[in-house]
Amino acid sequence: MAVGCSVRTERLDAVRERLNLLARDRFGGTIPPPELLLDAELPLGDLSDGLVGWLARLEPTGQGNPPARFVVRDLRLTGPAQRMGREASHLRFKVTDGQASVDVVWWGGGKELWPTGTFDLAVEPRLNEYRGRRSVQLRMLDWRPADQGPAASGAR
Repeated sequence: MAVGCSVRTERLDAVRERLNLLARDRFGGTIPPPELLLDAELPLGDLSDGLVGWLARLEPTGQGNPPARFVVRDLRLTGPAQRMGREASHLRFKVTDGQASVDVVWWGGGKELWPTGTFDLAVEPRLNEYRGRRSVQLRMLDWRPADQGPAASGAR
């Protein structure tokens, strides 16, 4: 269900200030992070070309049809993360669970601390085609150190 309203341009700043004040009062000064909803927990090796291709058949995704999101546990980096993009605002790295390895991209994560040690990732799997080579690539949504209980967490 959607709700709409009209605001005169000259009143927009006052409305924004009032809404922010109400939100701060409601949440005790800090606004909680949005909830990250995940569809399932999968081993890294299950995020195969075949599964990701099948998930692509559910597209287009968007409001009302979100992309599939998974948690993958007990991962480690296989090497250092690499910054990418014009302003080094994104990260690319490879993860392994000891059996399978997959490339991960963290859009907007270039200034963030990247995972270390053993960690869990919340991801959206994608098929990446580059120079005629097709592979699974994970879009990172969030991470946390391994062994921290249930998979659901707040988005970072």
